[in-house]
Amino acid sequence: MINESVINNLFDTMAIDMKIVKFNGEPESYFRQRLLYSGLGKWIMQLFADRDFEDDDTNRVSKNHVTISAQNVVESFKKISQDARDYFIDIEGTIKTIEETYLNMGYINSGNYTFKYPTKRQKINMGPRSLIIDLDTDATRFYGLGLYGKNKETDISLEDFYVIKNNSLEYFKTLIKTLVFDRFESSFGIMEIYNIEQKRWLPFSEKYAKTHEYSILKIDKGDNYLVLRYTGETLYSAQIPYIYSFRENNDINVRHEIWRIILGLCAFNGYPANARISKYFDGGIKMDFGGFILPFQEQSILNCLAWPFNKSNNINCFVAAIEMIDKIISILEHLSIKVVKEGI
Repeated sequence: MINESVINNLFDTMAIDMKIVKFNGEPESYFRQRLLYSGLGKWIMQLFADRDFEDDDTNRVSKNHVTISAQNVVESFKKISQDARDYFIDIEGTIKTIEETYLNMGYINSGNYTFKYPTKRQKINMGPRSLIIDLDTDATRFYGLGLYGKNKETDISLEDFYVIKNNSLEYFKTLIKTLVFDRFESSFGIMEIYNIEQKRWLPFSEKYAKTHEYSILKIDKGDNYLVLRYTGETLYSAQIPYIYSFRENNDINVRHEIWRIILGLCAFNGYPANARISKYFDGGIKMDFGGFILPFQEQSILNCLAWPFNKSNNINCFVAAIEMIDKIISILEHLSIKVVKEGI
């Protein structure tokens, strides 16, 4: 059995190494979970450079090697730390999310069976510091999965980094102008309609569909999506391009992209999604999302600013340092999400 003082020294070393500060009043278990999450991100970064086979191409590493090695790291921590056991419920899913976040942010590129170093490096201005999308750096300050250093005037802005420049409301307005609507025939498979008041999917109801000019339908659990338009006492439908379906597109760059449309729809109908941001002890903030999901590009940025709260696979509740609040609000407002501040 490992001595408790040795475990304490290990976590203290991690905090110093990654320059992660405990919020005043924060329980030790929550602080250690933040350390473990950022630590896993750092180890995965290092695994990108850990060549596990001899090859003339030294700029690649097998995906299996990264994933399996990262799993071994987490399992080792779970053997010695109750905090790790409580936090990492879905190890494989968490590691996959971290890998995909780094792919989406440009830390690494993807081949068929390997990860590859990118040729283009950049930094995103976050105010006093910049998010460094570069493995070859001596910067060690971590926020969530993000690696930070001093900013420069040449660093790009957060707004310039967005793949989709329009906010979700404008994106939705543009989309519906491009769709071809025909009279709606309800002869599909399992249909669910997104209830913008309750912020959840419910079984299709023609009565509900007629309460708003536009609605969105999910067919067979995401195989297909339709936009409904109610006009002249008649329902019309238009198919959303298959790029947004769950099963037609596995590109991580468009994962959860359907939520850009849903968030735009909510704002269009006057019921924007809400994100509640409250004080989290002294020096931190806590974000609660009311049942919605961020498109993966924006989710990847958030992953590099904040830590999932309580569980490593939590996608509805995060904590972050107070100095990140302006950038986080900027991300949420870019998605036409209404930010509600409580006590800050």
